[in-house]
Amino acid sequence: MMREPANKSPWDVVWRGVITVSVLVFLFAYPRTPPRTTIERWSSGFPLHPFRWSTFFANLSDLGYRIVTLTPGNTLSGQSIRTLLPSHLWPSVTLLSIALGFAMVLGVPKGVYDGIRNPAPTTGSTLSGLIEWIVNSIPDFFLIFALELFGFFLLRKGIHVYFVGSKTFWSGTMVPAFILSLSPMMYLARAVKVSVAAELGQPYVQTAYSKGLSKRLVLRHHILPNCLPTIARSMAPMLGVLFSGLVLVEYLFDRTGIGSGLFFAMGHDGVSPIYGTPLGNPPLAQGHPFDVNWCVSLMIAAVIVFAVFWVGLRFILLVLGYKGIAGTYASKLEENPSGRRWSLQLVVGTLMVTILIGLALLKRHLGIPTPNHMDVLHFQGNSMSTPPFPPSVRHWLGTDASGRDLLSRCIYGIAPTLSYVLITDLVAVGAGAMLAVLSASFNLRCMRFIVDTWNSVTSVIPGIIFALLILEIPAVYWAGVQLGPGHIVWGPIHQIIFVAVLSIIEGGRVAGQLQGTLDTEHKRSYMEAAMVSGNSNWTRFLLYDLRPLRDSAVEQSIVTFTRILLIIATLGFFEDVLQPDWLKVNFGNWEFTGTSLDWGSLFAQNARDFLTAPWVMFPPSLFVAWTAIAVNLIHIGVHRILNTSQRSKVQFRIRRLRGVTRIGE
Repeated sequence: MMREPANKSPWDVVWRGVITVSVLVFLFAYPRTPPRTTIERWSSGFPLHPFRWSTFFANLSDLGYRIVTLTPGNTLSGQSIRTLLPSHLWPSVTLLSIALGFAMVLGVPKGVYDGIRNPAPTTGSTLSGLIEWIVNSIPDFFLIFALELFGFFLLRKGIHVYFVGSKTFWSGTMVPAFILSLSPMMYLARAVKVSVAAELGQPYVQTAYSKGLSKRLVLRHHILPNCLPTIARSMAPMLGVLFSGLVLVEYLFDRTGIGSGLFFAMGHDGVSPIYGTPLGNPPLAQGHPFDVNWCVSLMIAAVIVFAVFWVGLRFILLVLGYKGIAGTYASKLEENPSGRRWSLQLVVGTLMVTILIGLALLKRHLGIPTPNHMDVLHFQGNSMSTPPFPPSVRHWLGTDASGRDLLSRCIYGIAPTLSYVLITDLVAVGAGAMLAVLSASFNLRCMRFIVDTWNSVTSVIPGIIFALLILEIPAVYWAGVQLGPGHIVWGPIHQIIFVAVLSIIEGGRVAGQLQGTLDTEHKRSYMEAAMVSGNSNWTRFLLYDLRPLRDSAVEQSIVTFTRILLIIATLGFFEDVLQPDWLKVNFGNWEFTGTSLDWGSLFAQNARDFLTAPWVMFPPSLFVAWTAIAVNLIHIGVHRILNTSQRSKVQFRIRRLRGVTRIGE
């Protein structure tokens, strides 16, 4: 007999919390400062960075002592962390407070408006939905690069407006806060919309209308109070989205704060890779070593700030009348499909992807320069200019610092980028689906514990932070490195590890989602009848679980595709790429580049020139945004098609069940 999944006890939550903290402690305590490895040792086959248990346990002991005794100590540069932390803490608190205010003040009214207009769409609700879709589709870094490019062109017109590194309140604080608030704002608006639309059709609302109450009074005294539990349930995920965005927004806007401080503490300076060349002096030296004390202090500060914001929001809800329970008559919102087996969004999204694939296939016939062709000098009258060149008729999207056409490099990077993302996506969804089936369909308790724990770890730790902590472990970073004539390259093992790490990060979330889908399916009445009839777990899986699993896996694969694409692009900012390469240039110097033209590598190659030539980051971000918009359109279309056929599938399963007695025993 199939047992219902047990309710999560407090001990389950405690255990998952302990495991999550243990994972973080392990990653922080892992020895990261590489020894002075010589080229003779490397060429003799010895590991570049052998793991030493003594160093690991020494780091672990020191880390535990500082956490227990609340003595953060000093940074590697000798600065007192107690003195340094407030200068990073308060700018982040200010930014988060303003962003949270934007999310609440604009997100809740938008959700209420969308929920009221949901049954009968109007021009206003259509425009509101379009805004929500655009905000959810366009990455934050695309907006930041577009703003900086806009400021650059204003500067050429004599108008001085700065966004990156600005110290003024409006351009340096309000603009970053508004961009930071967009994702949590739309998340909250969607949750409120679902709650309002569910309440509007309830009998007590109709009774209130029949008694002569106006729509405003019904909204104020009945609908909004019953939406407070929805807002309460959305607080933790919304804050999670807010804090995840803080990391990238602070870094790209060049703001002092917890997020940017964490990246610098992890060894990033925004100009060079975290590790130097193995042939440098000293070999394998880090320009900015991993500062464990500073990293841990910033992470603890972020957790404390998260908790303070969560408590503050709960207090505000209590003041507004939140009682901790939902409306008595509230029901789950069911979408009202139109019955169409196609969707305009699906058609448009597919067309956009087709354009990308067409560009990739016809790249040699488009009349654009080859990706490695260098345009080194421009003469105009008596003046001469050198790259990087801004967008012009000759180079539509400009060139990089070597004079290579950025449009050409982005087009040539379509195929490798989509290939890497698709492979990672299939691995993550496949592994997540397998664990979800073993956990929910076959009710293996050990698998349920693994899925719940894995999902908790990957949900608590922001994906980009998790990826950087793993990929920049020296043994991982240098895996597969090879010395060639005039360059240093990484073999296929590095790409395999890169794909595996991203699959682990996204696979936990996918497994949790698919497990939840199957658990919901098992609560339906026809599943109880199947259990009574004596069908085996395998038979019930084939007859009743396979279709919802397939539908949910299709949707999750589309969502995961976009998430992996954005993680790969973001890792490029910190010069963690799929195929890194050190190239020997003039006078014996070495330059970090990438052998692949995937968009993450283009970000890595151009990141150091962003502040002096803002257009160099815009072309790859434009292609990433185009792909994200297309995939999101496809997801909306696929979701509507699957939801349209959901009711007919349920009826089909019930009819099939009537003819099934004991199959597969």
